[in-house]
Amino acid sequence: MVRRLGLLAVLAAALAPVPAALADSGSPNYSSKLISVTPRVKGLTVRVVDGDDAIELRNMTGRTVIVPGYEAEPYLRFLANGRVEVNVNSPAKYLNEERYGGVAVPKQASAKANPKWQLVAQSGSYAWHEHRVHWMSTDQPPRVKASGGGELQKVFDWVVPLTVGDTRVKASGTLWWVPTGQLEHADALIATAVAREARQKRATATQNEAAAAAKASTSGSQAAPAPGAPAQRSPDSGSPLLWGLIAVLGVALAGAVAYALRLRRGDDPARPRGEVW
Repeated sequence: MVRRLGLLAVLAAALAPVPAALADSGSPNYSSKLISVTPRVKGLTVRVVDGDDAIELRNMTGRTVIVPGYEAEPYLRFLANGRVEVNVNSPAKYLNEERYGGVAVPKQASAKANPKWQLVAQSGSYAWHEHRVHWMSTDQPPRVKASGGGELQKVFDWVVPLTVGDTRVKASGTLWWVPTGQLEHADALIATAVAREARQKRATATQNEAAAAAKASTSGSQAAPAPGAPAQRSPDSGSPLLWGLIAVLGVALAGAVAYALRLRRGDDPARPRGEVW
């Protein structure tokens, strides 16, 4: 009888449904690395589990933590008392049941539907399959395929948004492709690649700052003359002396024209009045 009960217990355990968050295991060639959680919140712990498969969150903040789904709808709710609930009206609940989202979403599940919360844990900690941190295709990424899959490749950067109370938080990371022959050294290889990328970013930022400073310096020297330098005039501005000479010549020319016209009419201004020629 005892042996029968033991056998039944084993069968029951084997047939028990596996939680959706742990239904898939990550691909051994993909490694999703968490880089930062910003801003940092005391009591909030986030990590990637199973390589690139799931996110595990532990809430000890004393506040409610909300994880949105893929359409910004409420998906998971971590309450301050340790309860963890899933919104059964969130499409993400069903999409996360299969690694590539190949499931039918019930009609009542919609980003616009009112949340309907269902208890999934009471320890303040829960892990769920997260499509934002892995490659959503059975085909290799283009860069990996182009390299033949034999080199470490960065696939993409990712962000999983959260809200802790009224604070918006971002869990950010990067997905990497690791060649089969280098899986044992994946962490060291990725750490080296991350450090190299950080150095390149710093070098690029330094170059951009130097170029901007040089441009600002050149613009400033053209816009403002050095102290004591003569003021520059625009080519068409002319000088006051030149404009005065032009005015005098204009008056003289006008007088000459008027004199010629009076002579033509027989009126010589230089002749005394009353004299007749």
